[in-house]
Amino acid sequence: TDSLLNLLDETGTELYTGCSKDFIFLTIKFIKKERKTALNILKEILTAPSFDKKEFSSVKEKTVALITSYQNNNDYVAIHQGAVNLIKNTEYSHSSFGERSDIENISLKDIKLFFKKYFVPENMIITFAGNFKEKQIKDFI
Repeated sequence: TDSLLNLLDETGTELYTGCSKDFIFLTIKFIKKERKTALNILKEILTAPSFDKKEFSSVKEKTVALITSYQNNNDYVAIHQGAVNLIKNTEYSHSSFGERSDIENISLKDIKLFFKKYFVPENMIITFAGNFKEKQIKDFI
């Protein structure tokens, strides 16, 4: 993890991740001269993630803290509960963060199984924006 952060810093590359109720996204921004390095970083993340135990524990703790802070926010609770009541018994009635107990009980093995099941080419949409030649994109894919 530290080596990835150092590489991102050295190359001026920005990496963002997030999720919604429908999808997970990863965005990488880079300058033209760092294209090859940035695309290699992206390829490694998508095809050979490290699943670092220390980082996993850290993300778990931060996610639990985030859920707790939202549960203490009356506006969020009211909006979330209203949405839950409107769309009962669907996948959309759940928070995209997950439930606190689920996050506390999730294991690294669970994450690896999820990744193996869902992070497959058939489920991915890769979009390129910028000055790319078709061959560069085909070489990446």
